[in-house]
Amino acid sequence: MGTNRAVPRIVLTFVTVALAYALGAQVAYDWFGAGVFPVFFPAAGVTVAALVLTRRAAWPAVLAGAGTAEIVIDLLHDSRLAPALGWAAANLAEASAGAVLLLTACRWRSVDLSRRSDLLAFLAVPVGLTPALGGLIGAANAELLGAGAEWPEYVLRWWIGDGLGVLVVGGAVLAVARCGVGRIRERWPEALALAGAATAATAVAFTVDEVHWGYVPFVIMPWVALRLGTAAVAIVGGLVAVVAAQQVSLAPSLWNEVDVTPSSGILYVQVAIAAMTATSLLLAAEAGERDDAVRERARADEERRYEHAVAVSLQRALLPERLVVSPLVTVSAIYRASDERLEVGGDWYETLALADGRVGVAVGDVVGHGLEAAAAMGQLRTAVAALGRDCESPVDLLEQLDDFAAKSSAMQYSSACFAMLDPATGIVLHASAGHPPILLIEPHGGVRYLEGGLSWPLCAASGSRGPHGTAVLEPGATLVMYSDGLIERRGEPIDFGLARLAAAADRSQTLDPEELCHALVSDLVAGRRVQDDVVVLAVRLLATRPAPVLELELPSGLEAPGAARKALGSLNGALHLVSAERLQDVQLLVTELVANAVRHGSEAQDVVGVAVRANEEVLRVEVTDAGAGFDPARTPGPSEDPGGGWGLVIVAAIAHRWGVESDDTTTVWFEIDRPQAEMRPATASTAPVAARGQR
Repeated sequence: MGTNRAVPRIVLTFVTVALAYALGAQVAYDWFGAGVFPVFFPAAGVTVAALVLTRRAAWPAVLAGAGTAEIVIDLLHDSRLAPALGWAAANLAEASAGAVLLLTACRWRSVDLSRRSDLLAFLAVPVGLTPALGGLIGAANAELLGAGAEWPEYVLRWWIGDGLGVLVVGGAVLAVARCGVGRIRERWPEALALAGAATAATAVAFTVDEVHWGYVPFVIMPWVALRLGTAAVAIVGGLVAVVAAQQVSLAPSLWNEVDVTPSSGILYVQVAIAAMTATSLLLAAEAGERDDAVRERARADEERRYEHAVAVSLQRALLPERLVVSPLVTVSAIYRASDERLEVGGDWYETLALADGRVGVAVGDVVGHGLEAAAAMGQLRTAVAALGRDCESPVDLLEQLDDFAAKSSAMQYSSACFAMLDPATGIVLHASAGHPPILLIEPHGGVRYLEGGLSWPLCAASGSRGPHGTAVLEPGATLVMYSDGLIERRGEPIDFGLARLAAAADRSQTLDPEELCHALVSDLVAGRRVQDDVVVLAVRLLATRPAPVLELELPSGLEAPGAARKALGSLNGALHLVSAERLQDVQLLVTELVANAVRHGSEAQDVVGVAVRANEEVLRVEVTDAGAGFDPARTPGPSEDPGGGWGLVIVAAIAHRWGVESDDTTTVWFEIDRPQAEMRPATASTAPVAARGQR
């Protein structure tokens, strides 16, 4: 079946090449009308183009068609058979050598004249070199079998004529076949106008003996090259060549006008057509490659932006969605992606709510970039979230991460830093596995790096990591943790980056944590291409929890309110917690709350708990009983017993803050600011409670 289909294709190839070659050869014979050599031989371009565009299996059909047409046309023009066979051999040898050498130069891929390398090979071999081979064989044939030949002149004219035939006709066929005519169709009015102007100017130059019109095509062809591309240059160049050849065949009087012989005039025309067409093709190829480069760069930039956006989205998806929330600390973090395409980094952070109200914060960096580093980062962050809550110390967590990272080469040699902050005391425990040290911004000015707790990256060594570092924070102090992308620069010691970070933090210490993170990234990263991800995490201690200064268990009886009132008076006399005027308010509130606890407590209740806590800013009093919960927002109505239910109304009017916490017991608490501030109504803050009636 395949052979049956191949036969018609071979026949079609033979017939097509034979007809095209015969047409070109006949046109060349017609141009001999003035008794001079033709400007170019179109049939030479037909054979070369056919060989380059067809499969090698079809080359015998191409050569047979061209050879048959050459012999037939020669015989029709009164040539004897022997010279006709010689000229056919010369033309076929020339075309075969040109096609083989051109395809070899192009590594046997499709020849594309819009590609500069292919165009240069085309101009050098089938246009410039192999026509000389045909000229030598043709001259020998004319000398031996024909009427003789003047060797130098005969070879030169054959060489130039066939070379121009390949350039003009072969170039046009190859350009249209490989490059298409899309740009010509898109701009067809412009293409039609330019082609018409070039051919008309060529005709006018020969017919009206105005030689200056011959310069017009030289002006138009660069325009064609830049606007319409390689195929248009080849087509317009072919039209100009055909018109020029036809006019030369009519023996124009232009030669007399410019005072040259017809043979010299033909040479000038040949050189002009060759120079104009070749340079315009080169210009079109150069412009086309530059346009392709610009489009490719635009496409690559768009692809890079898309891929970078995907990478950043992936990185952000692997980071925690929300940070830990605590009334005593403020936590903020920022992630800044690198500027490199698909440079998904391994920088990560995590925040944890630990037991006893402590807060855990961690920052780390996986070695390398790419999806493998991102996957390892996600695993390490997840491990920190799972293991950190049960660890006794930061070093304990890092040692467990050593065991976890040993399971994957992508996680080994990663860095990590973990800190545990107790807001009640301001004590922070910290440890670092090959990670830059934590920066502490003091509340009253000054910055310093925390010392201690430093050790090697994960899995970089064996053995105990040693003790963790310890620091005590004052209210308002801020811890800054970060990845190395914030401070490192190529060819620079890391100490320079640490110094820059400390200076930037000192300038920005009055900012809140979120503003601080953005300011540090802006100061240290802005204005330079970021080749690594950047993570910054800031933790500010707002206030330490009031420390207990008095804890009482009073018998649940009528004497309890008075005992609590007296104990507070004695405590304030010793510690000067509040002013004398404010002490009366505190004693009033304690009396009301203890009386409520006695009145509404459980029947099995033996004691009422009173706890007093204080720090520099707040005095907090807590009264606890064994009763069930109640609704603190309800106040007594006008028809209810006026003898009760007003205790919490008084608390709300005097305390700065108050609330109810209910579990197995009920605790009512209130806070008074220190030093004394203008009294204002308090806002209730309650935990879930069970209603038990008014107090």
